[in-house]
Amino acid sequence: TTTDGDVGTPLSALAFALQVPVVASASDGGRATLTQDSLLKLLNSCQQSIVRLLGSLPSTHLGEPLLHKKLTSEHHARLTRINQDLEQEYTLRRRMLLKRLDVTVQSFEWSTRAQSKLDALQSAFQTQRTKLSPVAHIDVYAVLAARSNLLRITKASDESTRRKVRSSLYQVVMGKVPDRGGRAKEARGARMPAFAKRDAAVSEASGSGSRGGHRGQGQGHGQGGHSKHGHNNNKGKGGRR
Repeated sequence: TTTDGDVGTPLSALAFALQVPVVASASDGGRATLTQDSLLKLLNSCQQSIVRLLGSLPSTHLGEPLLHKKLTSEHHARLTRINQDLEQEYTLRRRMLLKRLDVTVQSFEWSTRAQSKLDALQSAFQTQRTKLSPVAHIDVYAVLAARSNLLRITKASDESTRRKVRSSLYQVVMGKVPDRGGRAKEARGARMPAFAKRDAAVSEASGSGSRGGHRGQGQGHGQGGHSKHGHNNNKGKGGRR
């Protein structure tokens, strides 16, 4: 048996959409109860109604199904685990986007002109904000109902799409803009000097110079003292005295 609050809830919604009457076998605490026989009859009635409706539609109305392979119980278990992981990932993303939306609207409230209209602004925003849920309610059965048109991805900013949208924001279509570049695959590498082997004598000389030599050498060169060979660097000055 199944109750109207369990599997019967989406099944009752399906039967209501197809205008198929639901006959409850019993009542348990005010909740309709469907036995196995009544459940099978309801499923058969819904299937017949769906087949009849599909027959009245063009053959290309629904398109090709995205999944042609029949799923086993193991496939359903794997899809359930994958769906749970994706639901956690996209719930986190949706929470982030909703937080960015809240912060953006909050920044508008800081405006001097908005101070006198805070109530109207909050009322208009919260009316639409409450409809945005952070959880994406997508179940495994969406895979079975998916059609091949999901493989065709059209950008929301595409010109052909924007022309079909009735909005004051999309009445102006920008023309061709200059190409500013910035694509990583077109970046040119920096011109580096060619590598050449250093001469041994030059390397030794530059190495000793960089170490500064002995203490006496540093004082001799910096303060005008004696050089390594004992000659006075100020000899010329002393001779002129």
